[in-house]
Amino acid sequence: AILVVDRFGRKFLLIEGGIQLVICEFIVGALIASSLGTSGVGAIGPAKANAMIAFICIYIAGFAWSWGPLGWLVPSEIQPLETRAAGTGVNTFTNLLMTFVVGQTFLSMLCAMKFGVFFFFGGIGLIAILFAIFFIPETKNVPIEEIEEMVVHRHWFWRRVVSGTKAPVNALRSGSSLVQISRDASGQPRLSMIDPAKAAQVGMVDVSPTGDVAAPRAYSAAKMDRPGV
Repeated sequence: AILVVDRFGRKFLLIEGGIQLVICEFIVGALIASSLGTSGVGAIGPAKANAMIAFICIYIAGFAWSWGPLGWLVPSEIQPLETRAAGTGVNTFTNLLMTFVVGQTFLSMLCAMKFGVFFFFGGIGLIAILFAIFFIPETKNVPIEEIEEMVVHRHWFWRRVVSGTKAPVNALRSGSSLVQISRDASGQPRLSMIDPAKAAQVGMVDVSPTGDVAAPRAYSAAKMDRPGV
C-alpha cells in the first residue's frame, strides 16, 4: 500500500481490494458448502483444503494493501483541519470496536451459519465497494490543506452535506489554488482570486448582484472587516 497508494490512488485500491476480498469470501464459502453442506458435518479433501488456504492468503493480501491501511489513511485525510483530532479519534474508536466485535462473534457465527458466514461478509464487502465508488472522494496528490476546498466541496454527495459550512478557513490561506492573500502599500490585507469561477463553485465567496464585488464568505459569516478583492 505504501508503494502504490500515491501511484494508483485511494479509490482504486479500495475498489480493487474490495473485489478481491469479496471473490475470496465467496469462493471459500462455496468450497465449504460443497464439502460440508448445511449440516457442517463431513470431510474436506486435501485439494479443497489447500485451495481454501490459498484464497484465505489472497484475502489477507488484498486487505493488507487496501481496506486495512486505507481505513486509517483516508479518514485522516478528508477531515478538516479544525476537526481532524476529534474525527481521527472517532475513526480509531470505531475501527478498533468493529475489529473487537468481529473477532468475538466470528466463531459463533460460523457455528450457527456454517458456510453462510462467508457469504454474509462477502455481502458486506459488496456494500463497501459501492460505498468506495460513490461516496469516497479521491485525495491522491491533493495537498492536505486543500482537501476540503478542492475535494469535499466538489463531491456530488458531500458538497450537499457541507453546504451550510462552506468557505473553509484553509481555503483562504495564502498560496491556495483559488485565492491569494497579500498586503497593499498601506499594509491593508488584499485578497485576489486566481480562478473566480472555481471560488464561486465551492461557495468560498459572496458576490454582489452586479458581480463586480466579492468577499470571502468566512469574513461575511463572522461579520468582520473583509479584505477587498
